[in-house]
Amino acid sequence: MEGLFVTGIVSFSLIFIISDSCYQLLPDNLMRLFFLWVFLGRLIIHPYPISFYIFSGLGFFSFFYLVYHFSSTPIGGGDVKLLGIIALLLGYHSSLIALLFASLSAILVYLPLMFSKKISYSYPIPFAPFIFLGIFIAYCL
Repeated sequence: MEGLFVTGIVSFSLIFIISDSCYQLLPDNLMRLFFLWVFLGRLIIHPYPISFYIFSGLGFFSFFYLVYHFSSTPIGGGDVKLLGIIALLLGYHSSLIALLFASLSAILVYLPLMFSKKISYSYPIPFAPFIFLGIFIAYCL
């Protein structure tokens, strides 16, 4: 069961990575399907009570939604939804680890590019590939 669940997550991640890298877009229809996949997977496979995952997802989504609307931090709306779904998938403990690895890997990739002037500071960073890298690292841990 878990192998099928992870295969679905890998499939969605590939689509999101390509979409975000090429178009800076995470489609809402696909996001709904991903949410449904994760929610149903958590109903079947869950080491903690389902309420733990639901509250984690709502908490992460609410926090990043507030950051998106009330801050000058350039985070995309698709990333906000994706981070909420990720917390539903992993719970808040592992979601924090995934976010840490995603942020560190994005810094390691884009900071040298900015310092070498290959891209400008205002260049939009597709964050979904780094989010999914963080997810797989946290999921394996």
